[in-house]
Amino acid sequence: MEEKMFNVVGLRMTLPMGLFKNAYLYADSRDYQSLRVFRRKGGLRGFRVCKSYVFKLDPKYCLVGCTLNKREERAFLEALDELQRDLLVMGYRDYEQYCDDVFTMVKQAI
Repeated sequence: MEEKMFNVVGLRMTLPMGLFKNAYLYADSRDYQSLRVFRRKGGLRGFRVCKSYVFKLDPKYCLVGCTLNKREERAFLEALDELQRDLLVMGYRDYEQYCDDVFTMVKQAI
């Protein structure tokens, strides 16, 4: 059974883009640590940031909306798992709680 990711949620895309790309919303630190992780993993060629959202509730984190090629989905999800470990090492001890709170609100809004 596949482990459920707590720091990312998949979004629906319309055709024709939805045939080749996936859209995601994931939690990141305000200094965009995820971009460093993606580069370290060899880069995701089809990865594009669409929009970043910062909430007044906790300004040290942000939500990032992005698209990426479907064939790079596995590498992207592995990088987000590594992002969680990196943020914990860097001192972001409440990252998991932030993700839980924010994505609960997002899922209720959807």
